[in-house]
Parts: sequence; structure tokens; C-alpha cells
Amino acid sequence: MNFILFLIALALIPYAVPVLMPNWRWWLGVTCVFGSLLAALWMQHWIVSSRPDHHDGAGGAIGLAFPAIVTVGFATGVAIRGLTLLLAARGLALRRVVAISVLGFAIVPACFYVPSWWPAWP
Repeated sequence: MNFILFLIALALIPYAVPVLMPNWRWWLGVTCVFGSLLAALWMQHWIVSSRPDHHDGAGGAIGLAFPAIVTVGFATGVAIRGLTLLLAARGLALRRVVAISVLGFAIVPACFYVPSWWPAWP
């Protein structure tokens, strides 16, 4: 149970950072700064893992899962906040914007569970 809470927190914190931005300028700045850091992390992983003598070892999957959870959480937060900024500019009520922001976090676990359902599709 504690590990599941850890994984939720691992995705919730990067999700909350862009979602809590007050306007589009802050949202764009956070997206550029943290998005660049995540892109650098994934480029470094790609460079290291493409070497012929690279072997992940026993903990390679977990070591890759943590940055993937953070990246999906952040990307989902950026997309949801972009949508809510657009809808708020069109006149959507604040309580609905907050509801979309809170419920949008459900997309993060769906990104990891839904691909496992495709083989069972009739």
C-alpha cells in the first residue's frame, strides 16, 4: 500500500506543478523549464542505452519506470492546464475548471493501464 501511495505521489507532484499555474505565462514558463529538464533526462537515457556495452541489470525496469511516471504526470498536467486555461478564457465557471483539473489526474494511471487492455480487444 505504501508503494502505491509513493507512485501516486511520484505522479501527483509533477502533475500539480503546471496545473497550479495562475496564468498562461507561468504555465508556458514552467512547461519550458521542466519540460527541458525532462527532455534532457530522456536524451541522456537514450544516449546511454544505445551504447553496445550497456546492460540495465536487475533494477533497470524500475529505474526506467520512475522517470516515465514523472514524465507522464507532468505532460498530463501541462495538457490539462492548457485546456482549463482555454476554457476559462471562454467563460467556463471556476468550479468547473477546478473539477477538470482535479479529475484530469485520472488520465495518469490510465496511460499505464489502458495499453495492457488492447490485446484483449475483440
